[in-house]
Amino acid sequence: MRRSLSLVAAGLTLSLALTACGGDEKKDAAPAPSGQSSSAPSDSGSSATSAPVPTPVPPSGATDPAGWVNDYCGALSGLKAIENAGQDSGNMDPSDPDAGRKSISALYGKIYDALNGAVGSLGKLAKAPDAAGDAAKQKLIDAYKPAAEKVKAAKTKLDAAAPGDQQALTDAMAGLQTAAEITDSIVDPLKDLQASPALAAAIEKAPNCKNISG
Repeated sequence: MRRSLSLVAAGLTLSLALTACGGDEKKDAAPAPSGQSSSAPSDSGSSATSAPVPTPVPPSGATDPAGWVNDYCGALSGLKAIENAGQDSGNMDPSDPDAGRKSISALYGKIYDALNGAVGSLGKLAKAPDAAGDAAKQKLIDAYKPAAEKVKAAKTKLDAAAPGDQQALTDAMAGLQTAAEITDSIVDPLKDLQASPALAAAIEKAPNCKNISG
């Protein structure tokens, strides 16, 4: 998940800027003639829910290197949703700030669920067969848990804001950027497992690790 959340934050910052400009243009635009719509209906509010949401793979409780590493990677599989959120951020309609805000809120919900899901699943793993595994697991929990709370707090503030409150969008972006700074400390979630020869060898054989990368 190398810098995935930072990329999402950057994409949303751009979308936010375009949304602000779109909102200004919408306010300044002349009213459409009676019976005619000034713009085509927007489906931007639904774009955030268009793709299936990846979820963590439930741990098996294995304590051997191969099984434990596979569970470890399975706990991280839901983080793919963050990458999907980044793709969704490019689908927002800059001409409709309120719909854009709803889309951003939905994306924040996906990001929170992904981070919180990883924390919960990691916490359910059996004791690792090597101390390096438990250390790697705790490092991820210590990064993803506060990041998830930052995103949740930002979403809560955004949802409580009045329509058209541009400052609320700006504050919400600041919360996401703070979360990104935290998760950026995890360059490669598999790196610390390399300290154990047994766990390092298991990575190559674990099916759940195939899609996990830095």
